[in-house]
Amino acid sequence: MKQFPSAVRTLLRDKIASYEAKGQIGRVLRVMVLGIPNVGKSTFINKVSGRKSAKAEDRPGVTRTKQWVPVDKTLELLDTPGILWPKFEDSSVGVRLAFTGAIRDEVIDIEELAMRLMDYLGKNYPKAIEERYKLTVSEEDDGYALLEKAGRKRGFLISGGEVDTERMSRRASAHERQPTLRGQSPLRGLFIRLRRGRGGRGAADGPCVRRRRHPAGGL
Repeated sequence: MKQFPSAVRTLLRDKIASYEAKGQIGRVLRVMVLGIPNVGKSTFINKVSGRKSAKAEDRPGVTRTKQWVPVDKTLELLDTPGILWPKFEDSSVGVRLAFTGAIRDEVIDIEELAMRLMDYLGKNYPKAIEERYKLTVSEEDDGYALLEKAGRKRGFLISGGEVDTERMSRRASAHERQPTLRGQSPLRGLFIRLRRGRGGRGAADGPCVRRRRHPAGGL
């Protein structure tokens, strides 16, 4: 992070030289930071500037207005709200973005999302999910089965001994987005690939969940 200001000045040396030729020595460089929601733009700006000027939380939509944050006397960074494509031609792109928390949970089916995520993790990172939730992953387990296993291990039960899959879905989605988890192998690679728009086997491509009727009449 400490090398960022000097890197910016190296990249913009022609622009700086142009300013100096016009007598604008020491003119402030202003750099805009752009990205999808919840990718860490505000956190990045805070670390570079060494202050907590930009409000940052682990959920999308926290930054609602543009804000200039000074790094030093001649460099400022513009914090901006996250941006997304107006329409996803491929629905799997939206699902992958939702995996990483780039889309607000309020506008998606959290159980469907959690089952797709568990399905992906079970197929690609069975050891990691076994360690995370203290369960055993079988070849025949789909996302719903893994969600039920994890919920039962956590004691998320409702009347009749059924697993409260909605509660487990919210817990699972929150767990898999935690920075401590993203920073560990092998799930760190998953989030890097999803951020870049690449997935793996079973990653949001086609139906990957088995729907069951909830005792209360929902799914």
